[in-house]
Amino acid sequence: MAALPQLRSGTALAIDAALEAIMPDPLSPVLRCSGLGESCDRRLWYAFRWAHEPERFGARIRRIFANGHDRETRIVAMLKAAGIDVQDRDPATGKQWRVELIDGVLTGSCDGIATGVPEAPVTPHLLEIKTMNRERWDAWRRKGVRVSDPKYFVQVQLYMHGLGLDRALFVAENQDTKEIEAERIVYEPAFALAQIERARRIAFSEALPPRINDSPDWYECRFCPARDLCHHGAPAMRNCRTCLASSLTEGGWGCARHGVDLDEHDQGEGCPVHLYLPPLVAGEQIDADEAAGTVTYRMADGMTWVDGPQAMQEQP
Repeated sequence: MAALPQLRSGTALAIDAALEAIMPDPLSPVLRCSGLGESCDRRLWYAFRWAHEPERFGARIRRIFANGHDRETRIVAMLKAAGIDVQDRDPATGKQWRVELIDGVLTGSCDGIATGVPEAPVTPHLLEIKTMNRERWDAWRRKGVRVSDPKYFVQVQLYMHGLGLDRALFVAENQDTKEIEAERIVYEPAFALAQIERARRIAFSEALPPRINDSPDWYECRFCPARDLCHHGAPAMRNCRTCLASSLTEGGWGCARHGVDLDEHDQGEGCPVHLYLPPLVAGEQIDADEAAGTVTYRMADGMTWVDGPQAMQEQP
């Protein structure tokens, strides 16, 4: 009997393996404008607090990201060919236009600023470029960005706010048909300010925001990187951002126990006397011993767990 052909070639599998071996991006020290449109405050809080490992992406998703970046360059060239002046780099830095809000706690980089848009030739527009599959494209063309892609809408509103612009040009390409369309979006100050205040609340709060849904099988929870931590009581990572002695102030991160400021490296290293923020422990706090540097919890299974220096080699 003839051997059945492989479903995927060795070459394709090797490419996938190479892409999947790429280390994930490091934990972000900031909230990002591109992610603030995420509907779950708790997911954003966990990520900002470095409570779980950075999200890893498979080969297919990595290729989609790379294709999107490549297409941005081509679409900018098309816009310029159409007579639209696109500044895709900040003349002051030579790099992508960058927005920093809440003293750098909320940041993002946008695709450029466009002038000479046919619908409003003298008005400078924030430029944001995306690629979409057919399903998302159809939804966008029917409903507009605000309804079809709320995350994108939040993103462009924050960019407009940070750059002092009152119009955005949202340009998208259909990945299947290569059709290109554009939507002009008006800056909404009240909406942008509400999102900034939301980001401030998430970043500076030591309280755990509510879940978006109490079921781990809810569609927004099934593939969330914080799912095990949020729904199943998995242990959080140990670092300064998950420690009850550290806090974020307007001046940056600091440690009350050691009386020092914490740079990004320090925050990731942590120290031997780490104590979890109580909301990160899946149990009820029942005791605390300041002299010993311990906090005692009754866990969901009824067992007692003591957090402190002796607990560094174990997890709740």
